[in-house]
Amino acid sequence: MVKDKTGLTPAQLAADKNHRQVAFFLDNARRVHDSGCNGNPTFAKLSKVGLAPLLWCIAVVLLATYIHSVIAGQYNMSMTPAFGLFAWSGVFVATAGLVMFYKCSRKDPGYISANTRDSHNQRDDEPLLKMELDNPALLTGNWSQLCITCKIVRPVRSKHCSTCDRCVEQFDHHCPWVSNCVGKGL
Repeated sequence: MVKDKTGLTPAQLAADKNHRQVAFFLDNARRVHDSGCNGNPTFAKLSKVGLAPLLWCIAVVLLATYIHSVIAGQYNMSMTPAFGLFAWSGVFVATAGLVMFYKCSRKDPGYISANTRDSHNQRDDEPLLKMELDNPALLTGNWSQLCITCKIVRPVRSKHCSTCDRCVEQFDHHCPWVSNCVGKGL
């Protein structure tokens, strides 16, 4: 929880300054963030993991069931060579798809490395930039390139992914199906 020197949160400061809508919004956002997905912490943890492991397990079980019942089943002793070739090519394509799905969900989407020079000594209440005040983006006044979460100056078209909690170069979106960001990739 972010607090100022007097120990007040942003929602409390907004309420003190009679900014009721801002205080209401910040209070609701904090409540939703603290409770997870609709108040269910288990579902919040699952939403961070994503759907990729579940989809991968379902595909493996379906592929094993297909091999066991269709290809190696006891009723398929009279299988023609053409059907056998077709069936095993389907297994090959499904296996290749699973491998590509795994690689897609594990690939680096272009994560921007954080400033590791002082990250082990840096606290949350310290200034964002100690070493990067001479950055050309900041000298021209482009303060939107600062990421206050990662405490870095981001390249152009980079954004912070709230699900992965990292900055991604050329960020498009976080895909829940592969449990990974869609970005530049390496």
